[in-house]
Amino acid sequence: MKSLNERLVVAVPVGAEKTCSEKLGSCVTPTCKKTFGLMGAVFVLLILAMYGTYYVTNMVDQSMYVHDNPPAAGCSKNNTIQMGKWYFGQKKPSLYDGSFMYAASFVPNTTFASTNGNIVLGNMYICTQVTGSMAVTPYNCSNSFVFDYGLCSLGVIISQCSTDGADTKTDMHFVWVAYDSGNDQIDIEFSSHFPSAGGLIALSPTSDQPIACPNA
Repeated sequence: MKSLNERLVVAVPVGAEKTCSEKLGSCVTPTCKKTFGLMGAVFVLLILAMYGTYYVTNMVDQSMYVHDNPPAAGCSKNNTIQMGKWYFGQKKPSLYDGSFMYAASFVPNTTFASTNGNIVLGNMYICTQVTGSMAVTPYNCSNSFVFDYGLCSLGVIISQCSTDGADTKTDMHFVWVAYDSGNDQIDIEFSSHFPSAGGLIALSPTSDQPIACPNA
């Protein structure tokens, strides 16, 4: 009777048989197994590519089309917009090496008295800077605003300067601007083609000027 080493034959398609040598474990790997291994690797890479495409596309869709609602108007915790003070906020997208930074300041021009409190009209300066590989140097735009002290309600008319900056520099388009009295912050909702860049950026009061803003 032949020994195990002498009788061991690898099962492969007809015409491609490979017989093991006298030492167990020195069989030649059939070509068909290598082919199946390569096909498996290609299949895994294809699945990963499909998932990556879905992940990026989903983030783009959320940046462009999925938006939060503005906070409800109303005064809370005795907070109100601080005129002449800088508010600052930033966002670092997950697939980018820098940040989108925004600073805002309110300068009143006209005040009207109402039954609920004063209503102020003026200029909201929005200063923008982007850091990282697609850096944008700071630029400043003046926008019209109205603020009702009785309701702590903010309304902003985005200027052509801000619109042009979004179109040609940052791809961060304004959806709405509101004042959140409960958290004492300026909320700005953005729409963007850049993955995970769009959405809410909250600007909080700061004691200094966070961006070296040029004149508007």
